Amino acid sequence: MVVNAIESTLGKKIIADEKGERHVCTLLDRCRTEGKLEEKMELITRLLQKGKRVDEISDFCGYDLEEVRRIEESILVKDV
Repeated sequence: MVVNAIESTLGKKIIADEKGERHVCTLLDRCRTEGKLEEKMELITRLLQKGKRVDEISDFCGYDLEEVRRIEESILVKDV
């Protein structure tokens, strides 16, 4: 069932062998990682919009200060 969902999302057939199984696991890991990054960016964006400073967000959330700054910069670029 998971393989079918991934196949329909990718538009590719996944062969049900050991290599195909590793491919599915890699895709699932990537989806989880990207999902976590997206959630993190949304949280940082909301906090910035509420007037929180980068150092406050970093301290409160436990995120790397430079990472929060990069996200802030990417938001500023999108707004321009």
